[in-house]
Amino acid sequence: MSAIDIAGLVLAVVPLILEGFEAYPDSRPMQYLRTFSAAKLERREFARQLMLMNSELRFAMLDIFTRINVLLTPAQRNVLGASDSMGAEFFTVWGEVWKSNSEEIQGAFLHTIEHIKYVLDNMMELLNEMVKHTEISRHAGRETLMKIIENHDKDRTFSIRNFSKRFKFANSDSKRRKLIKRMGDDIDVLKRLNEGQEKMTKFIAAGKLVESQQSHGPFLDRVRGYCDNLYGALANIWQCECHKSPSAMLRLEKRDTPETKEANDLRFSLLLTFEHSAVGHQKLLAYQETEICV
Repeated sequence: MSAIDIAGLVLAVVPLILEGFEAYPDSRPMQYLRTFSAAKLERREFARQLMLMNSELRFAMLDIFTRINVLLTPAQRNVLGASDSMGAEFFTVWGEVWKSNSEEIQGAFLHTIEHIKYVLDNMMELLNEMVKHTEISRHAGRETLMKIIENHDKDRTFSIRNFSKRFKFANSDSKRRKLIKRMGDDIDVLKRLNEGQEKMTKFIAAGKLVESQQSHGPFLDRVRGYCDNLYGALANIWQCECHKSPSAMLRLEKRDTPETKEANDLRFSLLLTFEHSAVGHQKLLAYQETEICV
C-alpha cells in the first residue's frame, strides 16, 4: 500500500472517530478535542481567571502583611502596592520576610502561623502547576494578562502549527480547572485564618485588661474603704451647730517632715467648710484647716 493510500485511509477514518467522540460529549477525548480546537479562547479565559484570582489573593495577603507591616522594607511595600504585581511576587515577599523575621512573625500569628505557612506553601505549588503548558509565566502581571485577553486575534501561541503546545494545553485542561478551584479554596481559608487571628488577638487583649483590673481591684477597694471610714469619723465628730451642711475637702501634698521618725507616715491637710453667715440670698462660707498625721 502506497503512502497516498495510507493517507487516504487515515483521512477516511478520522471523520468516523470524530463522529464516535461526538456521540459521547462528556468523554475525556471529546473534552480534549474541544480544548484543542478552542485553545486561544481557553487560554484567554484562563488569563481572565488568573487575573481575578490574583486580585483576591492580593487582598487576602495584604491582610497578612498589614499585621507585620513594620517588618517590611520599602522595596517590599512597593512590590505589594504595585498594580501590576501578582501572586508570585507576593509569595516571594513572604519568603523574604519569613527568612529574616521568623520569630517576630510567629509572635504576630501566635495561634495561626502553622496553618498560614501551610496554606501559602500549598498555593505556591498550585500556581506553578496551573501555568504549566499555558505559555503564561507565573510572574505575569496584570498588563501581560490583559494583552492575552484583549489581543487574542494576534496571539499565535497556539496556532495550528504549534501542535505539541496545543495538545499539552488541552491535555492539562481538566487538571488546571481543579487547581484553580483548590486555589480559590485556599484563598478563602487564608481569609478565615486572618479573621480568626484578629478575634484571638482581641480576646487576649480583653483578658489582659480584665487581669489588670482584677490586680488593682483589692488596692482600690482598700482606698475606698479608708475614705468611707474617714468620712464616717468626720461626720460623727463634727457636731458644731454653726453650720447646716458640713463638707470636707482633702488637700494631699508631699511634705518633708525630718522630725518624723517613721518613713511611711502619711500627712495631709483637711479643710472643713461651713456656712458662716448670709447676706440676702448669698451664703458666706468659712473654713478651718488642720493637719492630719497618720
